[in-house]
Amino acid sequence: MKKVLYLSIDGLLEPLGESQVLKYCFGISKHYKVIIFSLEKSSDLNDLTRLKLLEKTIDDHGISWYKGKYNNLSNFFSNPINLLKSLFIILKILFVEREIHFIHLRGYVLGPIVLILRRFLRIRILFDMRGFWPDEKVDRASWGNNSLNYILYKFIERRLFIESKAIVSLTHEGVERFKKFSYLKSRKLNTHVIPTCTDLELFRPASNEKIELVNFVHLGSVDTAYNILPILNFFKFFSGITDSKLTFVNRDNHDFLKRELKRLNIEEPKYAIVTSKFSDTPSFLKKGRIGLFNAKINFSIKASFPTKIGEFLASGLPIICNDFNKDVTNLIKINNIGLILDFDDNKKYMEYTKLVHQLLSDKNIQERCREVAKNKFSLEAGIRSYLKVYKSLEK
Repeated sequence: MKKVLYLSIDGLLEPLGESQVLKYCFGISKHYKVIIFSLEKSSDLNDLTRLKLLEKTIDDHGISWYKGKYNNLSNFFSNPINLLKSLFIILKILFVEREIHFIHLRGYVLGPIVLILRRFLRIRILFDMRGFWPDEKVDRASWGNNSLNYILYKFIERRLFIESKAIVSLTHEGVERFKKFSYLKSRKLNTHVIPTCTDLELFRPASNEKIELVNFVHLGSVDTAYNILPILNFFKFFSGITDSKLTFVNRDNHDFLKRELKRLNIEEPKYAIVTSKFSDTPSFLKKGRIGLFNAKINFSIKASFPTKIGEFLASGLPIICNDFNKDVTNLIKINNIGLILDFDDNKKYMEYTKLVHQLLSDKNIQERCREVAKNKFSLEAGIRSYLKVYKSLEK
């Protein structure tokens, strides 16, 4: 059985690592010997009961798991320390495991290590880019576009695109964008599009019983990649006409949300803010009727495919969002599973309200959403797609 070294900056003890790394690796491990290296937060590693349980589950799937502790120092000083620690652990992995056939690099952060290793080892790289990460850091106000971090990782990006045997993007629009980079125009690239997938056994629709309350669910972050304020303005208008509620499933922005809701005179019980473990998220979605979000429009968002999309659809929830990239807009419009709205245009709020009511009156909307999730975002489909990429690396 061929060996693959899977490098992930996302901790397996975090919700994203659990849903978007481990679930795939469990399926892939039936065909390849998977060795995972991940960086974990200290707080997660200190939860020894949960850690031991996860270690056993991973071991039961025949996967080897090596982990490092994530250094929380900010900005420029964080990456060098993390990279140095990671380099030593990865060198240990290569010494212990031996005969690794290729590296699956998830994201950019560990890219410098992979490029260094490639100078000394004849090893193939799968660059699973997950979006234009350096540009995300600029677009979300973490880095300046003249910062040393940005310049370094744009250089790393260039080398990864050139030296990788295969490239995976979350969106077709992302592929269109990087193929236009001047240094890639004349190159033949082995590209694949695999959006974020969902565990359809975990995320399921509620029963078809009639619920009068219109419960909008906003899942995840309300800042960085998203702008929540236009949604609050729209909800204030909508809730003044229709019996409705806005539920935020959010970990970190409670004070900000409460302040903005108070500013707009939106009071409980018209809203709820809840913190949820990944395993509890499906129960909150079952109580919803519509998933909604408003993404900031910029260069990096064109290669983004929010995980929440598959989770909403698998739960039978239609989606209302803005037109932030072609993949998501086409998905919603072609399959008639939601609405694309400009939340900044308050002159259209009455029109939007009518469209929402029309959407909810569609008796087949829940079934249609679930069917799209099965066809496009099932975990099984994602695993099959990755296995296809892995096969292309063996040629």
